[in-house]
Amino acid sequence: DTDGVNVAKIIRDRDPKIAIIFITAYSSIETALTVMKLGAFDFLEKPLKRDDILSALKRSLLTKKFLEKGKEALDRPNILVVDDEHVVRLGLEESLRSAGYSCKSCSSGYEAIRKVEDELFNIIIVDLKLEDMDGTEVVRKIREHFPEMMAIIITGVPSIDSAVAAMKSSAFDYLTKPLDPEDVISRIKLGWEKHRHAILLKQLLRSLQVTNLELEKANQKLNTL
Repeated sequence: DTDGVNVAKIIRDRDPKIAIIFITAYSSIETALTVMKLGAFDFLEKPLKRDDILSALKRSLLTKKFLEKGKEALDRPNILVVDDEHVVRLGLEESLRSAGYSCKSCSSGYEAIRKVEDELFNIIIVDLKLEDMDGTEVVRKIREHFPEMMAIIITGVPSIDSAVAAMKSSAFDYLTKPLDPEDVISRIKLGWEKHRHAILLKQLLRSLQVTNLELEKANQKLNTL
């Protein structure tokens, strides 16, 4: 009875906070430009793949939560601590909260993955050896859907192999136990400042993407003329 663009316009008027993902079998620059101007979060081409849809949904939800928090989310990141040692979790939570960070913790990898799907976390500090999976695997699984998450891996049994594995999983840093709270906070501050700039750059690139599509469309018109 109509097209997705019209539906999106009506939805946007009623609730501008809804994340919109367009799907199409007939993609074009003009279509992509139209939907991006409407503020669409993503634009998927058919035939659709299940993993692509789930990834787009999870990323859109995290981005939505992130944007709703606005500047606060960039200035005061939310941290998740994952360690099967209660004393370590308690010590890190206490130190991070004293430093002004919002912080929660859990004891397993699967619980961490569930938590990041339900709540916005900007940083994860995860033990390398958990009872159910390696910390590097936790980081990989989370970053598949939430690539903007900053990760720090901690371990009580440091080695060259584990350090290399941590960096391969896209972790920002690798710290050894016993942890020095001041050192942890210092690494977080340094890492988050770089990460924050990367997020701002990503937002800028999204705006530039729209501009590039507009220029490409204008260029096509000029060629036609």
